[in-house]
Amino acid sequence: DKEVRRYTGIIVIRELADNTPSLLNSYVEILLDNIWLALRDSNIRIRLLGVDALRAALVIIAKRASKMSERYHSIFVNIQHCFKNNNSNIESIHSGLLVLGEMFDNTGEFMLSRFKEVCDAYIFKYKDHKDKNIRESVISLLPKIAKFEPNAFAKSYLQTCIDYLFDTLTSNNNTNRGVAYKSYGDIAVAVGPHDVKKLIYTNNHKIIEHLKVSLDKKTKYPYLEESYYCISKLCKAYGDNISKYILSILDNIFNEKLSRPLVLA
Repeated sequence: DKEVRRYTGIIVIRELADNTPSLLNSYVEILLDNIWLALRDSNIRIRLLGVDALRAALVIIAKRASKMSERYHSIFVNIQHCFKNNNSNIESIHSGLLVLGEMFDNTGEFMLSRFKEVCDAYIFKYKDHKDKNIRESVISLLPKIAKFEPNAFAKSYLQTCIDYLFDTLTSNNNTNRGVAYKSYGDIAVAVGPHDVKKLIYTNNHKIIEHLKVSLDKKTKYPYLEESYYCISKLCKAYGDNISKYILSILDNIFNEKLSRPLVLA
């Protein structure tokens, strides 16, 4: 049926882009014209595969100076259409947020002049959306925007992000705790200058308390892999300055057997 054909087609495109980009060079325009069919699909697996294919296409575009800005602009116009009215459907909003992440990661300084517009009108507007995939996409975008423009992020959005992440970790009904742990750790690494890090550092006692709970196998909300990831990023961001906090949860960390997530962290 149509869904199977779309699923198969987008996998083939992704593999071509990853493994034989020269073969796909001549078809970038066609890909950009049609990729939004997959990105706005009702099936989330197809949307995510579409993002993979778009990411590979952006890598190709970045290596070709001709029409680079024009192609980025075309993608951004499609992103704007995803959020064009308040009645945009879940698939459209979700695809817009997913593609924004790729634009911040793969288009150089193109998003610089659009940073405030994107943050205010698209990202933070949907942080409390009822759909968990949309909330997850927003949370995943936070470290991306922190890394992309750390000074503007620290000045205008850092405190909002920290408050939002703690609200996510505290809420009994929120299913996005895992990605919130990862985002917190990545933001700690991304914010850069020491004076900016102080704002996060003053909140570390709170994140450590949450980590204690999540590392307890008996808890209702165990997030072992994400917790280890967060801890590793906090250590990278603060070094010896966070040692006293980490020491306080060593027993919690090693109560769990030597697992792959712990080794990777």
